[in-house]
This record gives sequence, structure tokens and C-alpha cells, in this order.
Amino acid sequence: MESAAGEEMIIMPLGGGQEVGRSCILLQYQNRNILLDCGCHPGRDGDDSLPFFDALSNPGEIDLILITHFHIDHCAALPYFTERTDFKGKIYMTHPTKAVMKLLLSDNIRLQSKQGLYNEQDLQNCIDKIDVINYHQTVEYKGIKFTATAAGHVLGAAMFSIEIDGIRVLYTGDYSMEEDRHLAQAEIPPGGPPDVLIIESTFGTMNVDTRERREEKFTKAVESIVLRGGSCLIPVFALGRAQELLLILDNYWQENLDLQHIPIFYASKLATRSLRVYQTFVNMMNKEVRHLADQFINPFKLQHIKSIGNANLDVFGPCVVMASPGFLQSGVSRELFEAWCDDERHGVIIAGYTIEGTLAHELLSDPKEIRCLDNRIKPRRCRIESISFSAHVDYQHNRHFIRSLQPDSIVLVHGEKKQMKSLKDALENEIRTNWPTRHKPMIATPENGAQVKFRFKKNIQASVEGGVGVDLLRTLETQQSSTASASTGGVSKTTLQLPENTLLVTENFTSKLVSVSELAQQTQCRIGSISEKLQIPLPLEAANLLSQLELSNAVLMIADALEDVFEGVEAAAEDQIVIQQLVVVRLVSSEVASAYTTSQRSLVGLEVVWSASSVADFIADSVASLLMQTFSSSNLLKMSLANASTKSFGAKRSLSKALRGSRPAALTKSSTEGALDAVMDTDESAEAEDVSASASASAKKIRLEEAEAA
Repeated sequence: MESAAGEEMIIMPLGGGQEVGRSCILLQYQNRNILLDCGCHPGRDGDDSLPFFDALSNPGEIDLILITHFHIDHCAALPYFTERTDFKGKIYMTHPTKAVMKLLLSDNIRLQSKQGLYNEQDLQNCIDKIDVINYHQTVEYKGIKFTATAAGHVLGAAMFSIEIDGIRVLYTGDYSMEEDRHLAQAEIPPGGPPDVLIIESTFGTMNVDTRERREEKFTKAVESIVLRGGSCLIPVFALGRAQELLLILDNYWQENLDLQHIPIFYASKLATRSLRVYQTFVNMMNKEVRHLADQFINPFKLQHIKSIGNANLDVFGPCVVMASPGFLQSGVSRELFEAWCDDERHGVIIAGYTIEGTLAHELLSDPKEIRCLDNRIKPRRCRIESISFSAHVDYQHNRHFIRSLQPDSIVLVHGEKKQMKSLKDALENEIRTNWPTRHKPMIATPENGAQVKFRFKKNIQASVEGGVGVDLLRTLETQQSSTASASTGGVSKTTLQLPENTLLVTENFTSKLVSVSELAQQTQCRIGSISEKLQIPLPLEAANLLSQLELSNAVLMIADALEDVFEGVEAAAEDQIVIQQLVVVRLVSSEVASAYTTSQRSLVGLEVVWSASSVADFIADSVASLLMQTFSSSNLLKMSLANASTKSFGAKRSLSKALRGSRPAALTKSSTEGALDAVMDTDESAEAEDVSASASASAKKIRLEEAEAA
């Protein structure tokens, strides 16, 4: 997974790109990585149902997962991702989403006929990692600010408005702009136009009937099936649209006495628990439900609905059965369909959105026969009706929502390729002809694995903290006074010069201007330094030579070599030299003991020590190079001693003061010549000769030539 560089944002569907199912959108910006939803494809099995997680080279880099609602295609892959990968980030969803997701996924594990993607323990471990967020609450994590807004659709469904470094992205998930019997419509998120809108395109350009018209068609279809002696199967998911349909049927049965002898069954093991969840979160429903709750009336106490398990429903005669799952892939709804499909008295009402690859979707094409789960082929004679209560926005509502937001860019997801293309064309025409401004947002329709990239201009806004603010205000007041006295009525611009030692500190996309001296008080930063040390071992010849000298004279000899190249060379102590107050050269010695003599000091090397900085690093490297060249060359070493013997040490008075508090002993000519003799005795070359003025001049010439070569 490559992180988006700089101001480039990357949006890539891992699922839900030109398809409905396994919604999972990767958002990358400013080295932050977010997954928007994490669902499984209901029409596929096993690994094939998962989003394309292999597009993530390192799942451990995902900082945040935001789940919009509890439907399988938006959350069912979450336990797999949290328990089977290296994910270490945060997970957020609303309270109802967390409660219902646990029920649905637990039931989903039970219904799986073979080894699933995860087990009950994995699910519980995942649930334990989830944090909850309320509507209109803003949470900040790693500099990512996100706010949940009611999305309609199902209980607890949320849109997420995400802000990273001043750039806003709105992800709608599935949403509905129409109020129903228990949920309010989606809200328009505050905050102005988003920079990027990621929005569902489920229905494309299709418009659906009004809620009243759909309810009428639904109840009449149910009534016609049961009054002719048949049973009506309504495949639904245990939670979601099921509760809406139960409210509709219960109310219709109350108004029609001639139907009350016909039972309505809710065939789900989750029936009691799901209604309890809905009763718990009435505060997140519409005004009518909240009003009833305020009067201590339970809107979900249904008089004509009975919950059953796997009872033989044929003994009841004509009846209405709501059974899960909604796509007829397995479970009670599939068993009842296979039992009733060859009887023309019975009927099936598809009341939700269907996904390609499922039996529910196949039935919309009116097949003459179906294949059972045991591979038997049965004729299909039962009546099939499709009346959508899927609570997705149609084209009219989607267009109105987009126009009210005026986003800079639009990314369409959660739609089949054909519907997505038709919606894009219609929106582009709408924007071109009917939008009141010149603003024309780009519309993208990425497939799974395709990246959509955006670039944003970077404007840094920084607050001024502490003493820097005081200095700037004082400067501003002075400039304004000067401007006022010299003003001729025109408008003047004020340019402020920042005080010295002012730093711009940015943490989680929040910037401050602070003084270096106040860094620890105003930020979490601390000032530190890196001490560096370079050890230079001396060749045996040089070590023997320096060991014969007084320590102070050895220091002066080294300082003399350094002074020819550097300014500001000072002897700071008996055994060290300071160059420009930045770099220190120390003599490293050891005591050598002998059975016949007293212990003697022996110089074994030099240390170059400095605090890391660009200037000090350069000087230290140069000093080390010069010292290594000097002590590895016999000619340069002899020349340094010759210079030391002939130079006046009066010029080194500033160096001497630091050594033992007084001027060091003079380096006598005899001691120097004795040291030179020791070098000459060990020199294998034929060039050894007495030190003289001509030899000194020759050595100086050699030194200069070698220095130039270096």
C-alpha cells in the first residue's frame, strides 16, 4: 500500500466499485489511511466474498475504519480484517450499529454451512475493539476529524464527514431522503461544500414511488395472496427493513377485521432480540416514534405479529411469513420458498434491493424453474412481486442532495456499472444546464482497485503562541502608528518580520509559531543535541614521537598544524584543543607499566568530539582528515616538529594560558632534535638527514604540495 504523497489524495474502492456488495473504500491523504465500511458480498462465499484486501500491502498501516451501518455488505468483513491481519487502528460506528452488527454476524456464522471466514471468538474480539460515536459528535484521531450524521436507511446508519488537514470528504454510505414509519430522513451534513463527495449510486437514474404508494401496493399484494388461499413469503433480513414492514402489516391488519384470522409470522431466531434493540434506541428514530415513547407507548409492541422458529407452517393454512435472509441464499426463507414455489396459490414479495448472484435477484427475471440447495430442479409457479422498501435514494433525491452540497468533486460507489454510468451522465447534464454557478465538479466512477487522485493546494494557517505573539503585536502596533502618522488616505499593506529564533511547529495538521525558548511550554517538542565522537588511532611512529614530548608541547604541536588551516584554534585544557568553539580534539593516552621502570604515559590516539550540526559536522570532518594526513606522513610529521622548534612560542600565548593556568614549558631545540632522531632511526627511507634550515624549507614545500593534493 503506497501512501498518498504530499497534497495528493487517493480514493480506491476495494469493494463496491461498479458493484453492489462488499462496500470498502480506501481513503489516503497526508499519510493517513482510512477504510470506509468493510463488508462481504452476499452473493459470494468464503474468500471470494471479501473486499480486495490484497491491494493493501500492509493492513497494519490502516489508521481508522468507519462503519456506516449494520448490513452484511457494509460490515461483515470487519472481524476478518481485525483478527486475520495486522490491523492496529481504531474502529468507529454508532451504538445501534454495534449492537445489531453483533446479532447479525453471530446469526450469519450459525447459518454458514461450512467453515466460515471467522468464528464466534473472532467476532467477540472484534466487537471489543469497536468505539462508538453519536450523531453530531466529532472525534479526532491522529489528526483525522470525523463527524457522524444521521443517514436514514436503517437504525443507526450514519454518514461520515472526514477532515484531514483542512480538506473535507463526505462519505454517505447508504442513505435515504424519505421518512418512513420509524426513521427520519437523512440530514444534510453541516460545514459547507465538501472537497470530495463519495456517494451511493444504487438506483442510478431510477425514481421510485412515494412511500404511501409503495405501502398501498405492498398491502394489496399481501392481501390478494392470502385471500385466495395461499401463503405469502416476504424474505427480509432480521433487522432493518423487517421492522418497517412489520409496522405496516400490523397497522393494516388492525384496520381490516376480515384479515385478522390470518396469522402473520416473523420467522427469525433474532425476532425477540431485534425488537429489544429497536425499543432501546427509540431516541434515534423519527418524531412520531419518540412521541409515543414519551407517552410510555411501545411502538414495537405488535398485536398481530407472532414469532416462530422452524415450525411446520403448512398446518396454519394461509398465512404471511417474514423470514430471513433477504436474498434467499439459505436459512428459513430459502426452505419455505423451495417448499412453496411450485404452488400457484402462494406468492413471494421481494421487498428489498437484490444483488446479482442471489436467488432473490434471479426471481425478478420470472424464471420457470429453480435449482434447490440439494441441486433438485423444481418448477416455479408461485407469484413473484417486487415492491422496493430498500431505503436507498432514487435519482430525484440523489440529485437534490448533491445539488444542496455543491461538492468540488464526486466519486460514485455502491452501484452496478450500468446504473453508475447512467447516473454520471444524468448528473453531468444536470450540472451543466441547471446549476446556478460556474462550478462544475468532476464525477468519477471507479471500479474495484482503480485509484481516483486529487491534488489540493496547501495553505498553512498557524496560531502565534507565547512571547512570539507579544513581539508581533508590539511590532504591529509600532507599524500601525507609523502608518497612521504618514497615511494619506490610501490602503497600506503591513508585512511583519518574525522575531529571531521563531519556529513553525506542526502536529496532527495544527501549526503554531513559537519561540525556541518556549518550545517545551507551548508544544510537546523538546530541544536536544547529538554528541558525536570520532576516534583517530595514531600510527606507532607518531605515537612514539608524541609520547616523548611534554603533553603541553604535544598539544601545541597539534594546534600549530591546525592553525595553518582553521581560525579560532585554542588550547582549552592540558590535553585538548577547541576549534571555533564547535569541535574539540583530545589526546588519548594510556599508562604503560614495566617491571624495570616506573609507569609511563603513552599516547595512543586522538578523539574529535562535537555536537552535531551542519557547520560542526563539516569542520569535524576536515579536522579529522587533516590530522590523519599529518600523522600518517613521515615528511609532514617531521615538518611539524621542525616548525615547532623554530617558531616563536610568544605567538601562542593565548593557547598557553589554558594549560595548567600558566605558559607551558618551551619546546627546546634539543628535545625536538632528540625526537626527530628517534623518527629518523626508524625511517627505512634513504632521505633521513639532519634538521637544518634548508631541510625545514623543503619539508614545508612537501607539506604544501600534499595539502594541495588532498
